[in-house]
Amino acid sequence: MVQQFFRTVLAGFIAGLVVFILPFALFRIFLAMALMGLVFKLLRPRGSHGYRSHHPFARRFEGMSEEERNEFMAKFGRRCGFTPPPASTTNA
Repeated sequence: MVQQFFRTVLAGFIAGLVVFILPFALFRIFLAMALMGLVFKLLRPRGSHGYRSHHPFARRFEGMSEEERNEFMAKFGRRCGFTPPPASTTNA
């Protein structure tokens, strides 16, 4: 009977400890996640709204005329693994 009493007291003590400590632990986890999110947001580049803002070359390439683009592809087309299609298979 004494052993059962101590088990009940121990279980109540552990339950009370968990109920008392859990909100502090959850608050710390929430606070840590919020701080990490703020740090990542502050370290992000300012103009990170998509591909075009990171690559000014993309804007330059989009602004080329068809003649300039063909000249560029003829000059630099085989770099970085890009292989232009043969001239005989182009759609007319």
